[in-house]
Formats: sequence, structure tokens, C-alpha cells
Amino acid sequence: MKANLGGHSSAEIDARRPAAQTDDFFGGQKPHAVIAQASKDVRTDFTYLSYTAYANSIAVDSIGQSYHGKLTLHEALQQWGESLKKYGEEEGFTVR
Repeated sequence: MKANLGGHSSAEIDARRPAAQTDDFFGGQKPHAVIAQASKDVRTDFTYLSYTAYANSIAVDSIGQSYHGKLTLHEALQQWGESLKKYGEEEGFTVR
């Protein structure tokens, strides 16, 4: 079964959105060029955590705090990482 997601090939979409086109919303940056490059830079060795659902469920405990100014984003990410490492080790995973 083939899905119709708008009827345009990626080449047609690319032709209508030139990479050099700037966008005022993004401060004059070239969002199409960034997205096109990002699609080429996708890592093929990425895997989700075996406990991704848990990771998502506790994100608010640390990352959410950065939105309220209680932690910097850097501090929040470090705290989240430490919590995930501890949980993984407690569950018997080797965490690097």
C-alpha cells in the first residue's frame, strides 16, 4: 500500500524550497539548508535506551526545572544523565 503524503516527491519539494532561501522568522537563517544538511547527517548507529519510556517519564524532574529557571539547561541535562545512569545500573545494564 502506498501512502499519499501530499503527492510531491522530495525532489519537487526541494525545488520549491531552495536551500539558499532565508527566513525572517529564523533571524535570516537558511532553515531549508539546515534541514537538508541534517537529513544527511543522521547517525545510523543511534539506538534508543532499553528504558527510554522511563527516561522520558523523569525528564521533567530535571529538564523541566530549567524552564522554570531553577537549573541551567546544562545542569539539568547532567542531572538527567546521572539519574538515567543510576537507574540503568540498578536495572543491570552496563552504562558508559
